[in-house]
Amino acid sequence: MKSLICSVLAFLIVSFSYAQDETKPFKPEKGMVNLTPLGTKKVTLKVGQKAYIQYKMHASVGIWADVTSSDETVLKISKTHTRFHQKQVAGMAGGDASTVTVVFEAVKAGNSQVKCVNKFRSEVEKETEVAVEVK
Repeated sequence: MKSLICSVLAFLIVSFSYAQDETKPFKPEKGMVNLTPLGTKKVTLKVGQKAYIQYKMHASVGIWADVTSSDETVLKISKTHTRFHQKQVAGMAGGDASTVTVVFEAVKAGNSQVKCVNKFRSEVEKETEVAVEVK
């Protein structure tokens, strides 16, 4: 239970820091690399280039993910875009299903690891790791 509370609090802090709630789907900028389907592969980015990873979130049900960059001096999280599947209505139960897009920016040459840990009620469902080299 303590783990669940800590995970939810960490998610909320990160969400408020980077979050951009939208009703429109995320639209990648030109040159962005989608890390979501890469699995455990390796990708090379140029300094200044952006990449993103997406996951489904339904916090009231216990579905979310932890997304990290192992070295934010090389590859930093620049923003988070949350698209709710339904328009938010006060008092509506279960209306918080969303697609979350985490955007990374290549800051300097080096290596980093993007990790996305999908969870269901604090239990790990799936882990995705992508090695990122920045040149």
